[in-house]
Amino acid sequence: MAERLFQGELCSFKSTAKLAVHMTDAELVQAVNDVFADSFEIPREQITPEAQIFTDLGLDSLDVVDLVAAIQKRFGVQVRDDERVRAIRSMQDLYNYLILIRGEQNKA
Repeated sequence: MAERLFQGELCSFKSTAKLAVHMTDAELVQAVNDVFADSFEIPREQITPEAQIFTDLGLDSLDVVDLVAAIQKRFGVQVRDDERVRAIRSMQDLYNYLILIRGEQNKA
């Protein structure tokens, strides 16, 4: 249920803003980890690439709105009708998605 809502919430936004194009992949990963640690008080040692966002990190459907807002605020990115979002389950999936968006914006 939480995964379905997560997907729906993320899909309700549109990708138009510029993701921090000057960030390295490592800096982007660290910034995403900071969002999770700061916004949800998740111990940093639990935030690993393999961590499942809902099952391992304990986010629930109510946290989705806060997560979307925090990601948007930190990275200036919005997502709408992007089927790739539906595949996000783990932190690595989220990192890969944001890195992909950054790459697409660099080409634009």
